[in-house]
Formats: sequence, C-alpha cells, structure tokens
Amino acid sequence: MTDRRADDIPARVERQDAVSALSPLHEAAVERACDLDRAYLAFHPDAGRYVRPLIAHEICVPGRPCAPTGGHVMVYFIGRGFRARLRVELPAAALA
Repeated sequence: MTDRRADDIPARVERQDAVSALSPLHEAAVERACDLDRAYLAFHPDAGRYVRPLIAHEICVPGRPCAPTGGHVMVYFIGRGFRARLRVELPAAALA
C-alpha cells in the first residue's frame, strides 16, 4: 500500500500556485474540499473514487460566474496526490 499523503506534497505545491489566484472565499472552499478528500483517502487508501456533497464555490473558474451550488462531486484518486473532481447530478435513490 502506497502512502499517498506523502506523495501529495508536489501536487499541493502546484495547487497552491493555482489557488493563490482565487479570492479568499474560493480559496477556503478549495482548501476545505482538499481536506475532505485527504481525510477520506486516509481511511480508504485503496479507493479509486468517491462521491461527496459539492462545497459552494469549490468549482469556479476565475473571471466567470460560479457553478450552481448543490449537487455532488465525484472525486477520482488518480495517484501520487492527484485528484480529479467532476460535478455530478445524482438521483436521490443513488444516495440512499
């Protein structure tokens, strides 16, 4: 089993460059999302993906309107500290 948290450092440094261009509100949302993803991975180290609620302002493009709030995010653990997040709409039955 690989300790993905140790491998997360290079990705975190690159992400900081991108996050620094965000407003404090968006930066806090991205940091919260990263914290949740790291916590999930710590308890599920072999997970390839998981679904969690969307955090408001987590997925916004600078200079454009923010994505609607609500919904869910499918988080894919790609490897060595890299994650991809995709906003998804799930039927209520899928969350039960």
